[in-house]
Amino acid sequence: MFISASIWEGTWASNGTGADWAKAPFQAHYQEFEINGCEYGTTDCSAANATFWWNKRQKWALNPRQQRSYDNVKAKYLYYDYCQEKGTAFKECQLNH
Repeated sequence: MFISASIWEGTWASNGTGADWAKAPFQAHYQEFEINGCEYGTTDCSAANATFWWNKRQKWALNPRQQRSYDNVKAKYLYYDYCQEKGTAFKECQLNH
């Protein structure tokens, strides 16, 4: 398995403060990174399959403390949300966020 990323020219979404290309090459380092998942759209990963920790009832919603933390981070750091653009049709934008 591998993780790939891209850096895109996003000045249109960041009030003119896009990537500073003079600081390239850009690097990211991870330690003790673990990810669990399965292929999107497979029945093995359906919400009805309680085998996976993310399908357990306690993971269906944030508890009040988690919700406050999420709202705080979102208020402080979310600069742009393309899902709020008029006419957005991306699948991930159909989720509650």
